[in-house]
Amino acid sequence: MQETLHTEMDKTFIDTLSEKNLVWFVDALYGMIIADNRIDSHEVSYLRGVISRLSNKDEAERLVAMLKSRRKVKLEYAGHIDRSEAFQIILLLADVAFSDGKLTQSEADYLKYAGNRLGYDSVFCREMLMWMQKTKQEELKLKKQYKRLVTLSNSSKDESKVGARTVVEVKQNDLVESNLFSNEERYIESSNNSLYGKYVQCRVCDYPDVPFWILHKKTMRTQVNIFGVTVYSNPVAGKDFCDYNLLQVAVCPKCYFASDHLSDFKSSDNAASSFPVEAFNEIWNNDLAARQTIVSASKEEFFSEKRSLEDAIRSYDLAIMTCQKLNQLKNKNQYLQDIINFQMIQAELQMQMGKRKEADANLEKAMKATESIFTYLNGESIIHAANLLCCLKLYFKDYTGAGEYMGFLKSYTEGKEFDTSNPEYKALKVATMRVDAAYADRERYACDKLQSYYLN
Repeated sequence: MQETLHTEMDKTFIDTLSEKNLVWFVDALYGMIIADNRIDSHEVSYLRGVISRLSNKDEAERLVAMLKSRRKVKLEYAGHIDRSEAFQIILLLADVAFSDGKLTQSEADYLKYAGNRLGYDSVFCREMLMWMQKTKQEELKLKKQYKRLVTLSNSSKDESKVGARTVVEVKQNDLVESNLFSNEERYIESSNNSLYGKYVQCRVCDYPDVPFWILHKKTMRTQVNIFGVTVYSNPVAGKDFCDYNLLQVAVCPKCYFASDHLSDFKSSDNAASSFPVEAFNEIWNNDLAARQTIVSASKEEFFSEKRSLEDAIRSYDLAIMTCQKLNQLKNKNQYLQDIINFQMIQAELQMQMGKRKEADANLEKAMKATESIFTYLNGESIIHAANLLCCLKLYFKDYTGAGEYMGFLKSYTEGKEFDTSNPEYKALKVATMRVDAAYADRERYACDKLQSYYLN
């Protein structure tokens, strides 16, 4: 147990965490350890080792006291943590959960809870659990095969011959059993060492070779523009640069279904559909010609890792058309929020191309769409929407409109009682501080003052 934890818990990564994020991680690690109501001595030893990295000794003493009492802790909302760091934290927590070779329901529930606190939705958390379960099962198979190999090798008089034969047998069995190179899980090599791809199947037309590109964790440094859109700025040492905004939308080469959600496609990890396929199919082909026109204007690299800025914008056009169709079937707010997100990213890419008119037009569309669903939102979603609308109103110099949403945020707690550790309360505090700072500096946020979507 201890060896597994020390091998998987990347000490280098832990040492790169800020003090605030390290405190959050230690709280989450503690929660995972007590989730199954059974504390292993090696888990405690490792937790104490991580606690020792905290510079704030009061925090360390608090956690030690919690460990003695086994008191549960509520995790603060941590959606602000860099996505690469957040993903690595989820992997580490999952590793602890699976360290004894099995996963209890309470551990699975806690992993989903921690993922939500990191800003991941339930679909991602479910996929992560399925992936980890499959991975651990494959690891156990490999260990069994390895032990069999060692046994056969040690019992043979001619170790080199028996060993060589057994290695071939083991590798062949592993390829069949783990399914890593079957049609269900086929990976795509990339010339960019920050990126990899996998072929997935379109749920709509069953096309089997849809390339889905995935950014390796901890490879890119990111920043956000004044509207909160993530922008990939530069790589970490030893990694190639990848503007993942250009590649995150996967497009089916046959029917042009487009999405940035892996769960919207069929793969070995995603057997169940995330939307009603048959009902969607009935309305999907109505505007096939329009989608063909978009793709026909693109370059050959459209479906490759070399997708250009212009073609990336087209991929978001297709993703928006997909969401518009899905929006006709169910959960309108969900898909409208996806459309708004796509429009905001498109605007950033268009501005990078020097197409300010088109970029600002997309911002206006996103602003109107957000206003149209604003009253249907709640919790953190409505707080984030108010934050976005304030920034958009300030950009377009609609100070009265910005003031209305600022007022909404300021009066949000009226008649409500919030625990200061409540994620909704935390999101509100962050949003209020951001819009207050933006309003105080509103002249610099104005569209006629900015050359890009960053403060000059």
